[in-house]
Amino acid sequence: MEVAARLQTSQSRVAKMEKADATVSSDLLLQSLFRLGLKRKELAGAI
Repeated sequence: MEVAARLQTSQSRVAKMEKADATVSSDLLLQSLFRLGLKRKELAGAI
């Protein structure tokens, strides 16, 4: 529940992200990573 609150989304959506559900958009995944503290430079280094 804490992660869902931080991401301003539902717990079911977080569960779908955790399961890599194809219905979760890449936009939502990236927004979520940034809200959890990922820096753009870290993302660039990962890809």
